[in-house]
Amino acid sequence: MSTETASPADLIPENEEARLAAVRRYDILDTPPDGTFDRITSLAARLFDVPICIVSIVDTDRIWFKSHHGLEVDEIPRDPGLCASAILHEDPWVVTDAQKDPRTLTNPLVASDFGLQFYAAAPLKTADGYNLGTINIIDLKPRTATEKEIALLQDLAGIVMDELELRLAARRVERQLEDRRSDFTVAVSHELRTPVASIYGAIETLRHGNVDESRWQELLTIAGEQAERLKVLVDDLLAAGELDRTSFRIVSDRVDTVAVARSAVSAAASYLPLTLTLDFEPPEGSPVVEADPGRIRQVLGNLLDNAIRYSPDGGRIVVAVTAADEHVRFLVRDEGLGVPDSARESIFEKFQRQAPSAVQGATGSGLGLYIARELAWRMDGRLWVEPNDGRGSTFVLELPAAPRA
Repeated sequence: MSTETASPADLIPENEEARLAAVRRYDILDTPPDGTFDRITSLAARLFDVPICIVSIVDTDRIWFKSHHGLEVDEIPRDPGLCASAILHEDPWVVTDAQKDPRTLTNPLVASDFGLQFYAAAPLKTADGYNLGTINIIDLKPRTATEKEIALLQDLAGIVMDELELRLAARRVERQLEDRRSDFTVAVSHELRTPVASIYGAIETLRHGNVDESRWQELLTIAGEQAERLKVLVDDLLAAGELDRTSFRIVSDRVDTVAVARSAVSAAASYLPLTLTLDFEPPEGSPVVEADPGRIRQVLGNLLDNAIRYSPDGGRIVVAVTAADEHVRFLVRDEGLGVPDSARESIFEKFQRQAPSAVQGATGSGLGLYIARELAWRMDGRLWVEPNDGRGSTFVLELPAAPRA
């Protein structure tokens, strides 16, 4: 529709409801003054040699100014605003002499003491095609706009939209992080509550109940297992928190892989259930990696804890080391339920665990594999689980081989 004789109702875009939803999506209305947008309007005023430049957002019944150079108002009603007409167009909207242009003869900004004579606006168009508002330049005397100037105004509109998109993306990331923090808090609270409640219940029964010796031993066993679970959870939470700190450090040293693997196996053997066996299969020679020996033991310790937890009675766990020209691999095999192909990546996420019915003893925190993979990456290595062949799982830690001395 032509805007020469348009009424205020005619200046409403056909997609107005969706356009206003886009305005809300960018969460820009009524935000404080911003140096970035103020620099854009100040620059535009100098480039075009005009007294006024505005970045405007067209709201339901008002035109709000995110930045206004040369004009000391924050908003005007939508009805007399030229931006309401400008957003109806896909291309820049230009008025060279408002007192002679039939589109603007009766506009209050033209007929009043304000005396607007020249107006040029480029729409602020979103990626999905909605005009949020404009960047516009205003003069109090008639003038023309060259094609080069119109192209420059469109470029400035693009810069404004780039800034709005960056801020929208930053808010989305912030919301995602907040959601993850909330999920993390809920998960931790749940994980802590269960063992604490079990320990408390066992102690209260022992304090106030008349229990025989067999029941006494049973309650002590429950309290001990839940205390172990609580310790594992707290240790893993501390380790996960350490990974998030900027002060976290990985040292680099030449590491004898056979020695560090034997150390991890010996540590796990000290608490291995009598129903399981644990073997170490060393390679020929002693391959060396350039890595952090303490972090390697930590990764292998988490993998062995996981293998012990999910191995059935009579199961065998094997730790092996293999070497190639450019890397060394540590393998931890078990005979548990295995990992379905669909879960081979998700098991390395925080708080991912298999069913408690598959676990030997206290369940884990769901952080061990997440911590292990993070540590592997930070040592320039990789950690993955081999496809399930129906006979348990094989976790592989691969690290770069050290240069020959």
